[in-house]
Amino acid sequence: MISHLFTTDLLHAPSNISPDLLDSIVSWVDSQNMTDVAADGSRATIKGQQYEPKGWPWQIMPMWNEIHTSLGPTVNTWATNLDIGTYKVKITGYWFVWYDEGGYQEPHLHPGNQSGFTLILGLKGGGDVLLHDPRGAAVKAGFKSIHKITVNQGDVVIMPSWLIHSSAPSDNQRRIMVIDGTVE
Repeated sequence: MISHLFTTDLLHAPSNISPDLLDSIVSWVDSQNMTDVAADGSRATIKGQQYEPKGWPWQIMPMWNEIHTSLGPTVNTWATNLDIGTYKVKITGYWFVWYDEGGYQEPHLHPGNQSGFTLILGLKGGGDVLLHDPRGAAVKAGFKSIHKITVNQGDVVIMPSWLIHSSAPSDNQRRIMVIDGTVE
C-alpha cells in the first residue's frame, strides 16, 4: 500500500514472492562465501554482516528472473505514484544484510538523486525499519520524528534513497535484500 509519509511517498506491502523463493535466495547467499563489507566498521551494520555480490544480479543470481518478475510490478506501482511521466527503472546496486540477534543499522541514507529509490525485501525473520522525518522544523515543533515499519518475511518497502532510515535491534536472526535504483 502506498502511503504519504513526511514529505514523500512510501510503499510497504507483502510481496508476491513465495517462501520457497525467499529461502532459495538465503541459501544462495550463504553458498557464495562473500566477504562482509561491514566488518571494518565503515558501514552502518552493527552485530551483523553485509554482503555485496561481485556482479549484477541478472548475471549471477540463478533466481533473479523470478525476483524481477515478482518485484517489478511493485516497483512500477511506486514509480507511477511519483507522477514523473514515462519512466525506466535502473538498478544501481544491491546487497544482503544478515542481522545477528541484537543486530541493527545506524541512521543512514543511500546517496542518489530525486528519483533514486531504496527497496528492502524481508527474506527471513522480521524487524523494524525506522524512518527519520527529514523535516527539521517539524521535528523541532514536536512532531513525531521516527516512524516504525515492521518488515516481515516476504514484505517489501520502497522509499526514496535520500530518506534517512535505521533499524531497531533485532529480536532474532533476520535476513534482508536491499536494492538501490533510479526511476527515470
